[in-house]
Amino acid sequence: MRIIDNCLEKEYFDKLVATFCCTNENEGLPWWYGVTLPADPNQPHKDDPSHYFFTHLIYKDHIPKSDQYNFILPLVKEIEKRINEKDTNDKRMVAIKEHWVPVILRIRANLFPGTNTLHEYGMHVDFPFSHTAAVLSLNTCDGYTKLADGTKADSVANRMVLFDAGEEHAATNTTNTNARINLIVNFL
Repeated sequence: MRIIDNCLEKEYFDKLVATFCCTNENEGLPWWYGVTLPADPNQPHKDDPSHYFFTHLIYKDHIPKSDQYNFILPLVKEIEKRINEKDTNDKRMVAIKEHWVPVILRIRANLFPGTNTLHEYGMHVDFPFSHTAAVLSLNTCDGYTKLADGTKADSVANRMVLFDAGEEHAATNTTNTNARINLIVNFL
């Protein structure tokens, strides 16, 4: 896991927040309802009203799926820049050649509504092969992303977390804000 705080320039980050957190005067954007995985697969949760989230699909199957696609491209460029940075603490990053260009698999936004109880949802993989996920937190809250080894990355506004999303990981909701909102870019 690699954590990059203050990842984006403030002006662009504030525009993302205004768009995806509906803080602007626009009508906002559409969110689609989804059901989360239970933390314990033996415990059904279909009737548990806290096991849901909303998603906004931006790009998938080599096709833009949202009007927000062009607006998100600077985020993809920032990921490319960050991966190309020399990071002596991460030998995999050092080994990546200069001018690396990501192959985007999917881009989406997730919104986990706040509840009175912090729910850690089930371990899952985004795609069944090794690839990288860049999770950008749009707000600070008590939610987090957790890897199978127990490593956690707290949701902090303008923090990007890079990890292999072909490995199991879990998401949470939040208890101290209205929602936990992330942008996720999955790429090779």
